[in-house]
Amino acid sequence: MLNIKKNHLGKRIISLVILACMAVPGVTVVEDFCAPVIAEAGHRNADEERLSGQRMLEEHRQGSSVKRAKKDSLEYRIQKTLVEANPDKLNFDDGKHERWVDPLYIQIDTWPNAWSNGSTIIMTTEEVRLCSIRLLDEEHPYRPFVIRKDPEANLGVTSDIASVLAHELAHFANKDTMLTGQSHKENIREELQADIDGMELMDKLPQYSPGSMAIVHMKERWYDYGPSLDYPSNYDATRNCLDYIEKMSGNKVAIDDYGRIKVNGALFMDDGTIHGTPEEGSRQERTIYLAGQIASCMKHKVWHKANFVSIDAHEIIPAIEKGTKTLVSIVTPTYMKYLGVFDCPYYYKPDSELTEHELYEKSVVNYIENMIPE
Repeated sequence: MLNIKKNHLGKRIISLVILACMAVPGVTVVEDFCAPVIAEAGHRNADEERLSGQRMLEEHRQGSSVKRAKKDSLEYRIQKTLVEANPDKLNFDDGKHERWVDPLYIQIDTWPNAWSNGSTIIMTTEEVRLCSIRLLDEEHPYRPFVIRKDPEANLGVTSDIASVLAHELAHFANKDTMLTGQSHKENIREELQADIDGMELMDKLPQYSPGSMAIVHMKERWYDYGPSLDYPSNYDATRNCLDYIEKMSGNKVAIDDYGRIKVNGALFMDDGTIHGTPEEGSRQERTIYLAGQIASCMKHKVWHKANFVSIDAHEIIPAIEKGTKTLVSIVTPTYMKYLGVFDCPYYYKPDSELTEHELYEKSVVNYIENMIPE
């Protein structure tokens, strides 16, 4: 589960169930669920793992509407891309594997959260909405909760949703869902590691930035009411992600607590950030998304000017109007990473025909190209 406020009412209900179970002779409590332990203490086999996930699903269905994500939904398609891009760690039920993840479930809820247990992953509608919200920053202090009009047209939104799912998928890949009775310290370690391993799952796909894992933690601060024994603080979780981006880059990309970045020791665009927009995101979102992608390029040793490509964003993201935005990428025969979408037309226009905003966005594209080494 991502480090986000737990539902206290739900925990009280679960606690009552646990107490009731403890009163039954010969029955041992397994995590949050009441069930006889069949496997060795502290570890489930694959069948018990799936059963535990089904119990979680039924418990959630008692108080909310929980349904499988539709196969044409954005959330399911993001899960599918993550699973298929990581066949060494993840798979659906293909008849060949003992363990598998089920298609995602969506819970109608006004509280943002996501859970994984066994093969089951649940994400709330409010968590999806949270991923679509633009972070508040100093450029637009009067619009803290701007919702992007079309999530499919925004790299940041899809990458944020991917980070939530990648975190939960990492718990499955790491077999955390097969363990029982962990200590608070071990739970915190698992949460921090799921962020890191989730970032690695995302690294396999061009549109998802490892930086989005940090962005989601930043958004969760709006809802955070205090620390939990089983979860790292939002600050610790965010810093853990930002530090890992630096590690991915070989210590060539640094991100401070305000979302400002340095690349090879130089402050990006003089102030360390890209200006925010209502559609593309805040300064922090756009900058940290880029930082994660640069770190990935450095990790894969493709951060070279010969691999820089800019095209009309409509060609890759049909939801973006043709001729209005530029998609910047690093491309090789075996690797691709999108560095960002910028609000300037790709097709040639003289500067005199560009708006002030388009001129700025064009300057960012030029800056990125010029900063890349030969």
